[in-house]
Amino acid sequence: MSSGETYERCCGILSGQDIDSIRCGVESSAGAISQLQKLPIEFHFDYKRTLSNLINEVEISAVNGASLVIVDYLQVYGERSKTSSDEFLSIKRASEELRRLALKYGLVLIVGSSLNRNEIGTNKPGLNSLYGSSGLGHDCSQAILLHGEQLDENELTTRERSLSLRVVKNRTGVRGDIALKYFLDSQKMVELYNGTSF
Repeated sequence: MSSGETYERCCGILSGQDIDSIRCGVESSAGAISQLQKLPIEFHFDYKRTLSNLINEVEISAVNGASLVIVDYLQVYGERSKTSSDEFLSIKRASEELRRLALKYGLVLIVGSSLNRNEIGTNKPGLNSLYGSSGLGHDCSQAILLHGEQLDENELTTRERSLSLRVVKNRTGVRGDIALKYFLDSQKMVELYNGTSF
């Protein structure tokens, strides 16, 4: 994701406005910008996307006092290979390195992951649905999967998507599903309670 896309999504989520309108200057995102400026957050864009760069960025962030690091997303740091087994091993290696850094520095790491393509159409994806290695589920403390309906025709008219936030692993708490509504225009998500958003 580029810095422009990250900015547009943040503005859309915070303001509830159409990100295309923000991009074209039709809608103002001044309120969202002022909120973002107050947050103790830094964006780093790693265009090389190598595992060594990722490790360096996370360690520098930890040494500089970061307590939370978000990685978007794990699979781009796996080495491209002619065989899927080699690629999966490199993704597993990236996962293990991130776990090591989290333990070493006491960091909270939120790491995005792709799903296996053959699992996308399943009704209830699980830990084995993470792309690259079954070991990803072992390395994490919590695994939360975002799973949505695949009804493109309906989404074109409503500009909404029904999602399920599935907590499939939680070493320190409960597991289960949370119903969400995803507004495509603004990229905002809200929790549903008895079919109603709040």
